[in-house]
Amino acid sequence: MKYRFGGKEKLFSIGVYPEASSKDARQKRDDARKLLSENIDPTLNKKAIKKQQIDEQAYSFQHVSKDWYEFTKAKWSDTHSQRKKKY
Repeated sequence: MKYRFGGKEKLFSIGVYPEASSKDARQKRDDARKLLSENIDPTLNKKAIKKQQIDEQAYSFQHVSKDWYEFTKAKWSDTHSQRKKKY
């Protein structure tokens, strides 16, 4: 979708045709137009949402606990480290 924001022409990628149906593309186009009417750049908004999702996955409890386990398992015996891994 071609649009102008801040006096510059930009493109907003909606998706590849077989993967994105016409109905989905129209909905995403309408959402982008709504963001533009609220003076929000749809491309920057899309990037911010992706970054937020990546950050949320990186700091999940599972990710942090695995990092902690790998960091501290060298200090423990094998049986103790297996027990901690089960927990």
